[in-house]
Amino acid sequence: MKKFNLRITTVALSLSVLMLSACGSKSENVESEGAETTLYTDSEDFAENDYTTTETEDKIPFDETEVYHYIVSMLDQNFSGITHKVVYDRDDSALNIFIEAPDSARELMAAENPEVVEAWDEMVDSMKAVGDPLWEIVRMTDGADSASVYIVDKLKSSNEYDQSEYLLWILNGEEEYNFMSDSTVGSGDSIWQYVPDIKDTGSATAGERNALSKAYDYLDFMAFSYSGLIEQLEFEGFSTSEATYAADNCGADWNEQAAKKAQEYLDFMSFSRSGLIEQLEFEGFTRSQAEYGVNAVY
Repeated sequence: MKKFNLRITTVALSLSVLMLSACGSKSENVESEGAETTLYTDSEDFAENDYTTTETEDKIPFDETEVYHYIVSMLDQNFSGITHKVVYDRDDSALNIFIEAPDSARELMAAENPEVVEAWDEMVDSMKAVGDPLWEIVRMTDGADSASVYIVDKLKSSNEYDQSEYLLWILNGEEEYNFMSDSTVGSGDSIWQYVPDIKDTGSATAGERNALSKAYDYLDFMAFSYSGLIEQLEFEGFSTSEATYAADNCGADWNEQAAKKAQEYLDFMSFSRSGLIEQLEFEGFTRSQAEYGVNAVY
């Protein structure tokens, strides 16, 4: 796994050089008139090429641009010998890199061998170092709305993975899911043990999957009603349909959430029984959910 990490670090450095070159030249090559911005780089591979984003009605798909093909070429070169795939989803405007994990990686980590755990932590840092400049490149060139890097158990032709099939997900340079920290390693139980049924998200859009992941993040440390969770996700910038998808598919037991919310209030404030029911209704719980929650803790 050490060798695997070194190869990914090489990719991270290559992407960083590309990003810094683009940043350094961007301010120098913005025309004072018009909407055209040309990104130049001193990279030997880029020396003869201009990378341009122009505001037009018929925008060139990102996977038809030279920037995209350079990214693919660079990844293919540096990941030679490592099974991987670069996919641009035009429907979701999402750039996804899928990297197949070394054989038996999940089992080795589940054994919690200190050397394996240390190597995995280095892997996570390396993947963040890949994801961050990758996101900056597509953001600066307006190439995609998101850039994800996944470490998966096995590559699939469908390019659709549910959470049980990947070990790590880096979204726009930030750690979104980590098998080692977001699960009870060795037991096979998810940290979301309150969730009775995590549904397959294979057919979901990137926005819906991201909203669902964010919903899990919130539910892991705070209780929400169905409507309250939707409102919080909308506040985070997700559309109503994406937020509703997350609330519908997160698997939360809303009676249990009402009980947790009731306990949260009682932990720092005194309530009468009727007052606590009213407070839970104000939070968006139905009358029956509020009564269930109060009866469970009062």
